[in-house]
Amino acid sequence: MCVGLGIAAGPGLGTAFILVAVVVLLGSLAIYVPLELKERRFLKDEAQRGQAHGRDYVDPELLTQRDRDTLVPLQRAVDSVLASPLHGSGQLLDTTRNRVVLRDLEWQIACDLWKASRAEVELAAVGEPRGDGEMALSAHERATRAIEEIRSAATNRTDAITGYAARVRQAQERLEDAERAAEYERIANDLLAETSGGTQQDEALQSLLAVQQEALKIAQLHHELGL
Repeated sequence: MCVGLGIAAGPGLGTAFILVAVVVLLGSLAIYVPLELKERRFLKDEAQRGQAHGRDYVDPELLTQRDRDTLVPLQRAVDSVLASPLHGSGQLLDTTRNRVVLRDLEWQIACDLWKASRAEVELAAVGEPRGDGEMALSAHERATRAIEEIRSAATNRTDAITGYAARVRQAQERLEDAERAAEYERIANDLLAETSGGTQQDEALQSLLAVQQEALKIAQLHHELGL
């Protein structure tokens, strides 16, 4: 009887081991397959990002240091204008128009800087002419000049926008000071303080008119570029 139990238990135990092995194998596959698919998807996304760079987005980290130093202040300037109370209240240009103008200009400048960075990397990879041949020297100089020209145009447009942003900040500060002046008048409660407050308000108004003119200049630049 004992022998018979031994024979009967043997296949049952083997079956249990097989079932455990199958479960472990399926569990491993269940973990491995999603990881493999996830890795493939990640690699695919990275490839797509590389293809889209300069077309659908521009990452400042992938620019040369010189072009990054132009783009980052530009982005901050655009963001500061669009976050300003003057923009939100429509006192610069029409709110929607101002946003479209600035974002379009920001995008074009970013693309130009990306092209300049890419061209500089390509030029460095090719290397400088090794001889004194006129054709190679002339072609290298032309490529270098083309990079500088696109950078110069991008820098000039960036300067216009950062200057505009500075004007917006200045106008906002003066308007806020005019409001503070009214409070100073209330506290001081005398004619001299009221006169001073009136001067503050005049200065704030002149500052606002100046920044509105800057907004029109930026809009004109947008129009000239055909955006």
